[in-house]
Amino acid sequence: MKLDDAKISTRLAFAFGILTLLIAVMGGVSLFKVAAVVDSIHVVVDNHYPKIADANLVQDGVNVAARVMRNFVLVGPGVQGEQELKRLPEVRASITQRLGELQQTVRSGQGRVELAQLVELNARFLRLQDQFDDLVRKGRVDDAKVLLLGDIRTVQDTLLGSIGQFIAHERSDMAAATNDASAAASSVQTTIWTALAIALAAAVGMDVWITRSISRPIHRAVDVARTVAAGNLTSRIEASGHSETA
Repeated sequence: MKLDDAKISTRLAFAFGILTLLIAVMGGVSLFKVAAVVDSIHVVVDNHYPKIADANLVQDGVNVAARVMRNFVLVGPGVQGEQELKRLPEVRASITQRLGELQQTVRSGQGRVELAQLVELNARFLRLQDQFDDLVRKGRVDDAKVLLLGDIRTVQDTLLGSIGQFIAHERSDMAAATNDASAAASSVQTTIWTALAIALAAAVGMDVWITRSISRPIHRAVDVARTVAAGNLTSRIEASGHSETA
């Protein structure tokens, strides 16, 4: 049986069923796209940003440690100098903690290589700090100054360069993840507008089809009625189907 010959209620149910299916598909695709946006944002907020924050704290710690040793050399042995050196253990512990957190979160191959280099350089930096402290405890302040301006300064600069390289890598990855999130958001908008256009076109098409399938038989009946009213009793209506207008 053709849909044009079906009952009006059947045609309406069919049309609403098609629209409901389109809405369901549109909702499903939109949810899938939104999930991609959420994943990209998660990568930025919960992955790259904390790593960059930890690396910046390591960088600050390295600078503070170097400043503590420099301040000791400037003020010399004494109460003030001892107070400066007492800051080193806390700074070293903070750096070690942040590097430990990074070792647990960095997963990319390049990131792990850069982090391994950073950890190795920090270990050298710590050993030089120990040498500096040992020289100070032995009263060899001049030798400690030479060490500070020589090997310690060199390792510090190399370590800071390594941290900067690691931060640049993570920022690059974060920028890529941000672009992915932006592209996913644009894709969601495109998908929604496309689905809305298809649904609107389908709704208009269904409206035209149902309206015409109902109005055409009625118009034919009106035309026959007018012909009969004019005195032509030979006019006939060809009825077909099982609808209310058949």
